[in-house]
Amino acid sequence: QYNKIDIMTLMTKARSPKAGAVSSFFGTTRDTFEDKTVTYLEYEAYPDMALLSMSELCTKARKTWNLMNIILVHKLGECPTSDISIGIVVSSVHRKDSLSTVNYLIDELKKVVPIWKRECYDTGETTWKSNKVDSAGPADFN
Repeated sequence: QYNKIDIMTLMTKARSPKAGAVSSFFGTTRDTFEDKTVTYLEYEAYPDMALLSMSELCTKARKTWNLMNIILVHKLGECPTSDISIGIVVSSVHRKDSLSTVNYLIDELKKVVPIWKRECYDTGETTWKSNKVDSAGPADFN
């Protein structure tokens, strides 16, 4: 999605009369990285492949937890500091399922969805970044 991610729109889409919980995660652009001033991030993806990967993650989540609705969006293009780059909202009958799902989705999205991030600094310098998937090190997108 190239437009701004609207929190209330996602929350409204995720709600359900059968749900006793709505859990969310919103990732935002930080203004610093290792003493460098970040002005914005730029995201690129192969949209068809990214959407397929995201859909597969949602299917796996539904097989694991009792869920009502899953809303999973990622910004593409330029994302200035403080703006939302990723939104995950999940509704379920009980909070444990939706909270577990949110954690699962952000961790797995960073591992498997083909979305690439470039940090752009106030100096004009830019750096393509690998996602850190866990303490073992960065993901390999090559």
